[in-house]
Amino acid sequence: MLRRVRRALSLADSPIGVGIARPTAIIMCIVAALVVAHDLKLLGDFSYWGGRRDIPPALAIALFVYLSRANLDAVGVRLRPLPSLKFWFQAALVLAIIMALLIAVSVVVFVALDKKIPPPALASFDLVWGMVIEAPLVEESIYRWIFVTGIVAVAPRWAAVVLSGAVFAYLHFVYASAGPDNFIGGYFFAWMYLRSGSILVPITFHALANGTLIVINVIAYYVMV
Repeated sequence: MLRRVRRALSLADSPIGVGIARPTAIIMCIVAALVVAHDLKLLGDFSYWGGRRDIPPALAIALFVYLSRANLDAVGVRLRPLPSLKFWFQAALVLAIIMALLIAVSVVVFVALDKKIPPPALASFDLVWGMVIEAPLVEESIYRWIFVTGIVAVAPRWAAVVLSGAVFAYLHFVYASAGPDNFIGGYFFAWMYLRSGSILVPITFHALANGTLIVINVIAYYVMV
């Protein structure tokens, strides 16, 4: 059993960063650090991009694809995830159970602290679009596709998972949306990216997780009112 778990979690076969020349890897790492620093508002606001948060990562991704010299597997451009679709369906079930437990704990804490659950009116189209479409695309592009790819080209894969998760947690303090789910979510998404070799996997899971949170928020509001 333990061997199966270790094999499932292993990142040894991840194609991300494999085959990238050292000078190119250093450039990618520097670019990744700049994009993340920009998104964390350490380099100022987004005014010189017309307020668009998605432009820097789009430019960085295009650069990464160019630098990879058609080695698209090394930069997470693949449709079919590794090791198999069945593996990810099973992973979805396990993560759903973990998420349910975390949410249950959060609800208990909310009740114990007499906190108010936001009304379902907040689940507007703009919120759904932002959480289910925009945030997964932009944040996974920055903190997994760019940041993790840049790190694994010059450092161990698990180091990339730890750094990505920690920075992703800090991001939600910067944007005043910190919560227990995003404290640990980044670690899961970074592992998913490296394990699957495809950026589509963390984007999909991120969207599903955020969508589930919206639904649970609405249900919890009506149950606890």
